[in-house]
Amino acid sequence: MPVPTWILFLAASLAALAMPEAANAQFAPTGSMQHPRMSATATLLADGRVLIAGGADENDGLATTEFYEPAEGRFIAGPPMHAPRDTAAAIMLGDGRVLVVGGFTRSGFLASAELYDPASGAFEATGSMLRGRVAFVAGELPDGRVLVAGGANEDFSAAEVWDPRSNTFAATAPLLEGRQSAVGVRLEDGRFLVAGGASTEAALASAEVFDPATETFTATGSMAHARVNARAVLLPDGRVAMIGGYANSQYPRGIEIYDPVTGSFGDGGTLLHGRMSPTVTLMADGRLLIAGGADEDRARQDAELFDPATGTSLDAGWMSRARDTAMAVRLVDGRVLVAGGMDAAFVVQEGADLFGPASSDGIFADDFE
Repeated sequence: MPVPTWILFLAASLAALAMPEAANAQFAPTGSMQHPRMSATATLLADGRVLIAGGADENDGLATTEFYEPAEGRFIAGPPMHAPRDTAAAIMLGDGRVLVVGGFTRSGFLASAELYDPASGAFEATGSMLRGRVAFVAGELPDGRVLVAGGANEDFSAAEVWDPRSNTFAATAPLLEGRQSAVGVRLEDGRFLVAGGASTEAALASAEVFDPATETFTATGSMAHARVNARAVLLPDGRVAMIGGYANSQYPRGIEIYDPVTGSFGDGGTLLHGRMSPTVTLMADGRLLIAGGADEDRARQDAELFDPATGTSLDAGWMSRARDTAMAVRLVDGRVLVAGGMDAAFVVQEGADLFGPASSDGIFADDFE
């Protein structure tokens, strides 16, 4: 017997009321990558293109790279790296070059590093780390050097610094606690925050700060929740938002905010959904676009916009596919590119989406900056 129209209308109305407030923006598919990949690096270059490097498909790590060209909405092949790199780190240097370091393939962890130079359009080898690493933290320091710390290797606490003047890595003081799959963020005062992750025995809630002046780590406040494969973002006011992750069979929805002045973490609000390994992108208006990732079921297709000022999150719609360990970059025009990742059927994807404001005709508005 057919369901009366008024019942269908009432059900739809109640469902809409139950849904969280939606953001005035949407996802739309853009061009597909040349190769399916997950756990790659994505770096916004000075010319507005995005360099996608390495990662892995369903077979092994990749040495291939490609560029996303926003004006044309397409990906084109880039120069090959010297080695395949799954779960490597890419650091945009002050001179416009990109340092790509570490990662792994089925053959093992990589100690090597290489530089992409936009002037030559090619990768060149640079000094190797003292040990192979994967799932480590890395970032540029105020003086142009690059800190690399932790990660899965024979010593989870080992740290070293790459010097662009000599193109060499040198050991520095170790982490106070060995950790892999942690998060690392350079603070406004030049220090480097390392938080969460996992030791060889347990997930960690602790955090520590590296001081480039002394080349040592110092303990700082701990999070309320242990977090592995979380994400961290430096906010415009200098604080750091800790988002998502996994530990002890939990996917914490609560966001924690680190205040470098007090050296402590505080409650920052709540996500609509717990998720590990999402993409997190700082928008021009200070909100955070949190997309995809995975929970206890499988890869997620939804996204949300979190406002640090209010501690609240809004539904930001759905990507064209679920995406775990995808790549995301905010483009020069303010839109966000989210590409690749593994979908809910564990298939590595080549497709990509753009997130931007919705307009009456469904096309992106022109003033999203």
